[in-house]
Amino acid sequence: MALFTGCWHYYDRTTQQQAQLQQFAGTVQLGVVPLLKNRDQALVQAQLNHLRYVSALPITAMAIYDQQHRLLAATDSADTLFSFKPEQAVTAFAIQRYGQQWLVQQPLTDSLSNKQPPASEQERAYLLLLVAYQLSYTDWLIPLLIVGFIGLMVLKALHNTLQQAASRQHTDVSLLTHKLSQLRQGQLGIRIDEELVPELSPLKQALNEFAVQYDSSGLQAKAELKQMALRCTQEESRRQQLQQQLTDLQQDRQRLQQLLKLRLTNLRQLSQHSADMEAEQLQSALTGLTNLLCLEHNIACDEAKPLQLTKLVAAAVATVQHRLVAQRIDLQIIESDGLAAHQIELAETQLHMLLVALLQLTARVSAASELVLRLGLGGDAQAMLQISVTCNGNGIPARVVQLLNAADVKPLQWHEADIGCIIAVRQQCAASMSVQSLEGLGSTLTLELPVNLTEVASRQFQHLLLFDNSALLPERVHSLNTVAQNVVSCADIAELRRKSKQHNYDLTLIFLPEPAELLQWQQLLADSVVNGPCLFYARVAEQGIWQETLKQTIQPAAFCLQHLAALDRQSELPQLLVVDDNPTNLAFVRVLLQSQPVRLVTAASGNDALQLCRQQRFDIVLLDIQLPDISGIDVAMQLRQLPGYQQLPILAFTAHALEQEIATFKHAGMNDVILKPLDATKLEQIMYWCSKVKLDNVSQE
Repeated sequence: MALFTGCWHYYDRTTQQQAQLQQFAGTVQLGVVPLLKNRDQALVQAQLNHLRYVSALPITAMAIYDQQHRLLAATDSADTLFSFKPEQAVTAFAIQRYGQQWLVQQPLTDSLSNKQPPASEQERAYLLLLVAYQLSYTDWLIPLLIVGFIGLMVLKALHNTLQQAASRQHTDVSLLTHKLSQLRQGQLGIRIDEELVPELSPLKQALNEFAVQYDSSGLQAKAELKQMALRCTQEESRRQQLQQQLTDLQQDRQRLQQLLKLRLTNLRQLSQHSADMEAEQLQSALTGLTNLLCLEHNIACDEAKPLQLTKLVAAAVATVQHRLVAQRIDLQIIESDGLAAHQIELAETQLHMLLVALLQLTARVSAASELVLRLGLGGDAQAMLQISVTCNGNGIPARVVQLLNAADVKPLQWHEADIGCIIAVRQQCAASMSVQSLEGLGSTLTLELPVNLTEVASRQFQHLLLFDNSALLPERVHSLNTVAQNVVSCADIAELRRKSKQHNYDLTLIFLPEPAELLQWQQLLADSVVNGPCLFYARVAEQGIWQETLKQTIQPAAFCLQHLAALDRQSELPQLLVVDDNPTNLAFVRVLLQSQPVRLVTAASGNDALQLCRQQRFDIVLLDIQLPDISGIDVAMQLRQLPGYQQLPILAFTAHALEQEIATFKHAGMNDVILKPLDATKLEQIMYWCSKVKLDNVSQE
């Protein structure tokens, strides 16, 4: 084994050293061949000395000769190589023993970079390396030590075997002594399962029986110790949690310090410009920086709770409205897609800051004169609150678009705090954002926030009349459908006059156009055509003209659905009783009147109609003449005998009526005749009587 190990080790070390020498010779070749071409002997010699000293091999000397064995360059202490001369030309790598050292021969050609042979024999050269022989006689000691160690191990094993047999009995006694000591110390589960010498078997049995009895009494103590250990573990876990919380607080403190430093820089910048700013602008800038700092440090991140978005929109608009009016910017608000019919679950403070920041950012667009704030609900699997602000003017600047998309608040200036608020709320609410801007054509900034919805009752009015001749009319109708059963719209003043005379609406909303028809509007109000509550809205630049002309309160603020919450609930609609034994006629009447400002009740016989009239008072009765039980004429005559029905309009509802029959109807107490089948013209006749009844009731009040 020693011989094998020594031979193997010798061969391996020799092979490794030869490989290292060949690699080093190749390195020297790469380093000096380019220098040989320059024929600078000093430079070549310096390169050889450098390679010798940086090499990990024990290089004794290096020299370069041509094929005539003329010295071209050599390292220091290369005298031992001068006497060596190869027997034949050096054309390949070779290694041989040279005394107690290795002598390496390496041809120097540029064959590694150029595959062509040298042009002539004179251009060939070779390298001689003299390397110390590293193998020593200590290598032969390794197998001898290995054999000696193995022998010692074998002797040790034999000794242990002999000693084990001799000390078997002593070990068994020691085991019994150790078990008794453990029982005395109160340890549980002390049993002897090992085989002992026969003399100690009775003592082993007695010890095991005593251990079983002791275990039963010690289980309770062990359980208590386990609980105590568990409490200690919990206390340690609580201590680690507190330590982690302390670390988090320290990190938050450092982060807050950085944010405060950044915002203090913004405040110093703001103070440098405060002399040129109005008080309102300065207050707005300070509020923006304060909101941004609160959002950055999660101070404004209150818990999400159900809230009515229409109230929040009105509050946000009130915050910025005065500034928009000062800038002569018109704000239009469209709250659609059932926004008033739902409560959304969001953090109120964050959403308020977001709306204010959106309006302030778009109001700073160059040449902006009109903003349109749209809010709606959408989404399929997840409900989304969609908020968009569209403004005219020159569009959002490219720098602002870049900052919004970058989502980094550090490069923001003092006047760009609203951008930081939008970015912070977008990140905290996991919202998505898109910006569309065309220079000279305006811009649109849209955000979508995931929300949870809860339906609420939102129908406040039965019938609304809306006037708006702008392109926003369809959107306004869609928005108002959530607070009113029916919305009648018009875009022309003549149509407004006609529809106002036809019905008496719970509320009339008028978005005044450009003041080109002042006299016609003045005459419209002078004729008292518009009855009931009425709200007027006008553009900021035109508010004063309309206020002076119409002598009405003209709202300068944008219309919000929350404005309707301050109004009284809808006025009482006239109740219409339709008496007809034909179900088809009743269904047709119900369809035609469902969008009209009346409350419809039906009866299929004369006795049913009389019984309903005794129970409650109707405002108008549409009475069929030919009924299955009693004639409509008899019903009319009996109605006139009931309290409260002496002046009530009763309309005859019949398929034909001659002059003599009409006279009979009126003699029985009927006010008018409506011919079947019912159509649009006859519907206007019915609505005329309904409107007349309502106006009479109002005048009596």
